[in-house]
Amino acid sequence: MEERYQVIIVGGGPVGVALAVALGLRGVSCALVERYLTPQRIPKGQNLSQRSMENFYFWGVADDVRAARILPADFPIGGITAYGDLSSDYWFAPAGRESVGPFYFQTNERLPQYQTEEVLRRRMGDFPNVTSLFGWTADDVEQGDDGVQVVVSRPSSGRGDAEKQVLKADYVVGCDGSRSTVREQMKIAREGTDLDQ
Repeated sequence: MEERYQVIIVGGGPVGVALAVALGLRGVSCALVERYLTPQRIPKGQNLSQRSMENFYFWGVADDVRAARILPADFPIGGITAYGDLSSDYWFAPAGRESVGPFYFQTNERLPQYQTEEVLRRRMGDFPNVTSLFGWTADDVEQGDDGVQVVVSRPSSGRGDAEKQVLKADYVVGCDGSRSTVREQMKIAREGTDLDQ
């Protein structure tokens, strides 16, 4: 099976799903490819800045994001704590958000990344021009004369070979993290290091 889109997004974490929502609002046809069926329940990516909340407002989900919070609304979230590792000393610094607060019309929020992803996935489902391929993996990315081709697969439900699809688009966007298939296959160097390296 072969499908054609304007944009293929590889990676359905918060960045990929947010891009799909933004493109969906603008009528851009796109496919989002994400290997996991559901957001991974790992407590990371906890803080959403005022600017992020402004984007959520424009996408129509700011209230949904706030409703998904786990901690009480008055829980203090205005500082930074850093550890070398969980058994080492740490340092704490107030964030100073109060000084920039008047420049934004949304306040920051705190909730786990998986809660944010769930809200964005629901919103993404509102757009008929956005196709979600959860449970699929991008195996091959190839630039051609008329755009890009992405071969995706998912495990078969039986004992047979994996199911495959060929997606074509004008553009591909790699939102698939630091070990990005898109980046590697496009031979784009990774800069920086992992934490504690």
